[in-house]
Amino acid sequence: MNPLHPHDASASDAHAIAAGHAPHSTEAVMPACVTVPRWRWRVYVHPASWMLGVFTVVVLGILSAGVVGACVAVSFIVAENASISQWTTAQQVIIIVTDLVIAAGGIGLAALLIRRAAAMSARTFEATIPASEPARGFMVAELQESGPPRDPWTKRKTERWLRKVRSGSDTRAYLSPWIADRAAKFERTDRPLEPEQIDSGMASGGRKLVIYAIICGFAVWRFGAFSPIVFGFGIGAILLLIRLIRRRALFTPVMVGQGWIQHGVVRWTVDDSVIFADGWPNSRVRVIGPHGVLTLNVSTKRGKDFECLWMRWMHPHPNLTQQAFDA
Repeated sequence: MNPLHPHDASASDAHAIAAGHAPHSTEAVMPACVTVPRWRWRVYVHPASWMLGVFTVVVLGILSAGVVGACVAVSFIVAENASISQWTTAQQVIIIVTDLVIAAGGIGLAALLIRRAAAMSARTFEATIPASEPARGFMVAELQESGPPRDPWTKRKTERWLRKVRSGSDTRAYLSPWIADRAAKFERTDRPLEPEQIDSGMASGGRKLVIYAIICGFAVWRFGAFSPIVFGFGIGAILLLIRLIRRRALFTPVMVGQGWIQHGVVRWTVDDSVIFADGWPNSRVRVIGPHGVLTLNVSTKRGKDFECLWMRWMHPHPNLTQQAFDA
């Protein structure tokens, strides 16, 4: 039975009545979701944000100049009075390794600086968020963690974000106003629903990995192996590959069931995770849980992937023992 087809639902109700049972409701009471108001613009236009932003940019500029200067100094120290073409293999290895260490230290300091600036911004605006605001925990978490969750987030950062959002709340879903309007029109049911595979856009990861490889290949051909593009997308590809291997989800589909979403061997459930959906006209759904962040790009049209996901994630009777390929 396809739960999005009303004819199947009518047949199910007819069988229930014939068996002497009450039919299932197509307008079941689903768990409440929270609509996150449009509020970020208030942060961006506030003088405190501008001051912190300018200060951060200036310090990051100085830090970047220091990193570049240190890398250049290393090349002069290791290979004094020698051009790049005259470097020996040992000199190249020493220079590259040292430059990578310096760059990693610079990135770490930059991340620490940005986090401190975000914490200062959070303290500035947290007091302006009403205590009665249902999305207060979500808004404070966004302030303190510099925006909504992203796939590369570490487990520690994701858990920290979750603690702020789920503190004193059992909300399963946070939606932007536009997505909330769309979700209000979706079918509601308390019938058992079979697991379904959804077209998750780039979430399968395998396609994104292929795109990263193509970009790196083009950059090597056009700009050389030491191009910043190669380093940037190469590191991104390696981190993505590690994440997919850990989830055993290199080219596996995303499955959704009653109260859970599964990618590879990793499963997010309504007991330990939340979703945040925004975007227009399609929805960018971020699934955030102890296992990390999974980003899906799905259609919000009636009968499409987001409605399929929504009916199962917000099902009033989660079935967490249900398996991905139960029929």
